[in-house]
Amino acid sequence: MEPPSTERRIQTVCLLILASIAVGATLQALRDVMIPFALALFLALALSPVVDQLAARTRLSRAVSVGLTMLLGALLLVIVGGVVASSLKEFEAIGKTASEGQAEGGLDALLKTVGLDAYADKIEETLRGLLPQLVSVLGSLLSQGVTVLIFMMFLLLEQGRPGRSKGAGAGAAAGSMQSTVRDGVQQYISVKMVTSAVTGIAVGSILMALKVPAAVLFGVLTFMLNFIPTIGSVVAVALPVPVLLAGGADFLTLGLAVALPGAVQFVVGQIWENKLLGDRFDLRASVVLLGLVFWGHIWGIVGMILATPITAVLKTLMRGSELTQPVASLMGQPAPKAPDAPD
Repeated sequence: MEPPSTERRIQTVCLLILASIAVGATLQALRDVMIPFALALFLALALSPVVDQLAARTRLSRAVSVGLTMLLGALLLVIVGGVVASSLKEFEAIGKTASEGQAEGGLDALLKTVGLDAYADKIEETLRGLLPQLVSVLGSLLSQGVTVLIFMMFLLLEQGRPGRSKGAGAGAAAGSMQSTVRDGVQQYISVKMVTSAVTGIAVGSILMALKVPAAVLFGVLTFMLNFIPTIGSVVAVALPVPVLLAGGADFLTLGLAVALPGAVQFVVGQIWENKLLGDRFDLRASVVLLGLVFWGHIWGIVGMILATPITAVLKTLMRGSELTQPVASLMGQPAPKAPDAPD
């Protein structure tokens, strides 16, 4: 079989671009349905090995194991919902104190100290507006939690059904591609869930020790934002700053509330997580950033959370076709230069 010509490759890339635009517009129009389904799909892939182990160790049927998993998920939603509700009350009290001028310090004084008093109002509005937006997104996810759990239940039950036997040729290749995609997504989400949970618990504990208001909520938001590469970690570290400044915290507390969580983010994210994932997701930094912008524009923060696994899946699928292999190669990290061969 002759390799595809350059003209055919160009046509394929152009069709991919047009298809991406059409699919993006469709996904944005159907975001109310697709966001819960996408979350349920990735959670089902991550939890499928857990359900299998639970069924094997307890000798329960898969349906009962899935039911127990759903029950635990619903309990977790209730707990997180209670945390968000109590934290909102704390924010209201802090905002009232700041507006009445009862805090001894504040953001205005700090900005004047560093020479940014001309931009004080704008920076203060931006910092204080970011946290309510993230809490609103978290509340929206919790409100869609029941829909996500229903989707996830059917997906987990579907994964337990015996698949059809695959024939040779295209069927076997499709099965191999499906297995590669599933294994890669399962590894990514499993690792991210573990590292994000460790990071969230550590950050929440540090902020509780520093007596930061709504420390538990900051731990939950850190867990959520840790799924967004690089940007999420920076935002998670900066989140407590406006709350501390509005409450008149001293500079030592402010410094520790930024430095200690930042150290945790660096150790867990840059060292431990990279060691666990290895080169499984060898995406270029520019591709990751483009994916964050694209999926963030379509699905907001949820799209940014799912951007990396979706982009990695697309790369894997394109690598399986001769026509799109060059595009998949461009999305990956450049290979290290080989040493010059001896003459």
